[in-house]
Amino acid sequence: MENLVKRYYNKVYTYVLSKVESEVQAKDIIQDVFLNFLKVNSRIEEIKNPDAYLMSMAKNAIIKNSKTIKTIEISTLHDSMDHLTSNIPSFEGKFEAKDLHEKLEEFVTQLPNRQREVFELSRKKGLSHHEIAEKLNLSSHTVNNHLVQALKTIRKRYTVLI
Repeated sequence: MENLVKRYYNKVYTYVLSKVESEVQAKDIIQDVFLNFLKVNSRIEEIKNPDAYLMSMAKNAIIKNSKTIKTIEISTLHDSMDHLTSNIPSFEGKFEAKDLHEKLEEFVTQLPNRQREVFELSRKKGLSHHEIAEKLNLSSHTVNNHLVQALKTIRKRYTVLI
């Protein structure tokens, strides 16, 4: 078993690192992949192509990880917005919740066209990444990148307001 890990670690690691944003993410994913691979220890003899099996596990782990990150980023943005709108002091000069919502709309309109389109389809229409990708003739990965960048931009602009 140890030989299999030594044999495939670098190949799987290189693949995962090319698909994620950081080395830390890649190492976390690799750890999960090999731990899950070890869990199927009793069936290893049934696996005819461990290389393909590990790469498939890695691909699935990357997808799962990106969904988790996306959920965390969206949750963080919603939490920030909730915090901003629920803790607004009533003294003069501070934005009211309505003003913050208007600012959000303004920030969205200032996004580059494709980011704005992806953001609105995701947030206002509730479409999944896959549905947006099909509608706009993009890959799901490109849709995710546009959405992540839009959220980062909006978050930065909101931070300036605080």
